[in-house]
Amino acid sequence: MEKSGLAPKTKGYHCTILNLMLLTLAVASRQRRLSDEERKALLVRMDITFNHLPTLIEASQAWVLNHARPLIDSADIRLTGPARLFGTVQEGALKMLETLRCPVAGYEFEEFIHGIYNAFDERSTLIMLDPFPDERQDRLAEILGGWTQHIYRIGPQVENNGKNMPFAFINDPDFAVFEYIIPLQMVCARLPPVKGIDPAIPKDPHFHQKMKSKQLN
Repeated sequence: MEKSGLAPKTKGYHCTILNLMLLTLAVASRQRRLSDEERKALLVRMDITFNHLPTLIEASQAWVLNHARPLIDSADIRLTGPARLFGTVQEGALKMLETLRCPVAGYEFEEFIHGIYNAFDERSTLIMLDPFPDERQDRLAEILGGWTQHIYRIGPQVENNGKNMPFAFINDPDFAVFEYIIPLQMVCARLPPVKGIDPAIPKDPHFHQKMKSKQLN
């Protein structure tokens, strides 16, 4: 196979968001929109979340290998979460699509309940990010649970039913984005090989040459 020079060039989800947040803190401090005490308090909160990530990574791997393995047989996956985690939902959906190579889409919760649910049947899979107790999230899981057995919920208060991932997330309002992407990234890292997929090898290695959509090295 020819070397195409198409390997990922970005820093990745965590590093990109962290860089943007640190840039924002630096600019806000320089423009005196943020006091030194406020900046230090934010960094302390950030440290609390980051110091918890190794435990989350370990729990995510256990969940994927022991409970989320049936995702390899999914033909249609939807992700949903609250507005504050919408970016995480979108990133997770994209990476799962690229690695599991089946249709995957992500929606904010309000968007999902205003039409998307109509496409669900017994073959559909739903992954729900549930950072806080929410009666409507519970109701959605109950309703769709009558249509499909493939519902996975991730959050600190979700039921331990052999499919969900209950975990003591820090749930910082500004830094939870660094937490909830981890279980989704673990799905992308661990399940494709089980499915017989090498995510590093495109389905068609010459796709962009045929499309003339990238300048090759």
